[in-house]
Amino acid sequence: MNGADDERQIDWHAIRERINTLGERLGRGCNRDDSAATAELRSRASQLAVRDKVETEPGTRLEVVEFSSGNERYAFELRYVSEIRMLGSLTAIPGIPEYIRGLVGLRGRAVPVVDLGQFFGLERRDLSRLNHVVVVADGDMETGVLADRVMGVNTVAMASLNASLQGHDDRRQEFLIGVSATHQVVLDAARLISSERLRV
Repeated sequence: MNGADDERQIDWHAIRERINTLGERLGRGCNRDDSAATAELRSRASQLAVRDKVETEPGTRLEVVEFSSGNERYAFELRYVSEIRMLGSLTAIPGIPEYIRGLVGLRGRAVPVVDLGQFFGLERRDLSRLNHVVVVADGDMETGVLADRVMGVNTVAMASLNASLQGHDDRRQEFLIGVSATHQVVLDAARLISSERLRV
C-alpha cells in the first residue's frame, strides 16, 4: 500500500470538522472562565476599594513620630511635633520637679524639657550628647520631650490600638491614645502639653 492509498483512506474533511468543533467548544469554555475570573476580580477590587476608603477616612489612621525613651517606645501625632533637634545644652532651674530636666533655647524661646521616664515614675537616666529633644506644640504652648533615639514617621491604624495599659496604676494612662501590637505607647501630645505638672 503506497502513500497515495493511505491519503485516500483518511477523511481529512471529517478531521477538520472535528478540529473546528473542538475549537469552538474550547473558545466557549475559555469565555466562561474569563467571565468568571473577571467577576471575581471585580469583586476583589470592590472589597479593596471599601477597605481603602475606610482606612483613609479621617480619624481611622494616625501619622506619628516614633521615638524611644529609656526602655520604652513612644509616639506623638505628627501634627503636634514642631521640631526635632539634638539636646545641646540645658539650663537647670532650681526648685522645679526633677522630671523637668531644664530649659532649652529655641529661637529666643525658653522651652521646658521633660524626661518621660521620671514624669511617669518609671526611671531616671543620665543624659548624653546623643539625646534628642522632640518639641511638641499646641497653640502657644510647647514642651520638649527627651528622646534617646528618633525612629521616624509611621502610620498607625486606630483600630489596632489597645485603649489601656496593663498596669491599673500606670501614670501614662491619663495621657494615652493607645498601645500598638508592638508595644508602642501612643501619647496624647495636646493633653501632655497642657498638664499643670509641666508648668514652669
